[in-house]
Amino acid sequence: MSETNEDVQKNDEKINEEQNTVTEHDDTHTVQTACPDTTLEQSTASLQLCQSEVANTAPAPAQCEETQTIHLQHIMTIQCYVRMCLDHIQKHTLLCSIRIIQRNYRGFRVRKYVYKPLRQFHEMEILSYRYNSMAILIQRRFRGFICRKYQLNYYSRKQYLLDIQTQSNLLLTELNNEQARKIKEQAVRDSQLRKEKFQHLMHNMHHLLSTASRPGVFSCPFDSNLNTKALGEPVETHIKKAFHNKYQNNSKAAAMFQNVSNTEKSVTIKKKKTSQVSMKHFKNKKI
Repeated sequence: MSETNEDVQKNDEKINEEQNTVTEHDDTHTVQTACPDTTLEQSTASLQLCQSEVANTAPAPAQCEETQTIHLQHIMTIQCYVRMCLDHIQKHTLLCSIRIIQRNYRGFRVRKYVYKPLRQFHEMEILSYRYNSMAILIQRRFRGFICRKYQLNYYSRKQYLLDIQTQSNLLLTELNNEQARKIKEQAVRDSQLRKEKFQHLMHNMHHLLSTASRPGVFSCPFDSNLNTKALGEPVETHIKKAFHNKYQNNSKAAAMFQNVSNTEKSVTIKKKKTSQVSMKHFKNKKI
């Protein structure tokens, strides 16, 4: 505190000296400007008069001490306010810096708290992507090895193609045999149907046969070798066979019908006899 007071007093003394020098310079300048035509004697006389007036108007030492104490008090109050302002400014700057530091620290802590799981998740994604890529690479290499060893092997592929060729040949032979068998069966069925249709047509064509006095429709009157043939035989022979077969079938059917009718008649006679016997027996019981 004493050092600051001494510094303030020194500063005040310097300021007063500078003000005195400025006032003296101004006075001399005013004197010179006011009376530029006066002589040097007049100027010296005026200076002496001014010095005498200043000596007469100089304050007493007690009054100087009082004014000095008042000035010191004012200086001290000014210094107090200045120091207070400086303290407030310093405190404000410190508080602002503290707030900034706290804000930055809180932001750092929050970012660290928030970014830690995100960073862990990102690292896990990177590791999973790396592991997946490695697994895909291993699987690709293994599939290639298996494919080259068991599927794309030259000798195994050649043997496989030979087996397929043999199987295809066997299948073709079986298919050809089956096709030939079906063709034969179809030909047999067609021939049988043709024969049946031909025989059915021949049943009612007995009136077209040749007689002793007149040749038939299908026989040549000039040469027997020119007679019309069907199925390797003359048509008249087919007609005769069909007629005889029809006649025999009809006779067999008539015989069977007669036998059936005879059996039915015998059965009816037996039933009548049994009924008559039962009636007689019933009448005898009543009597």
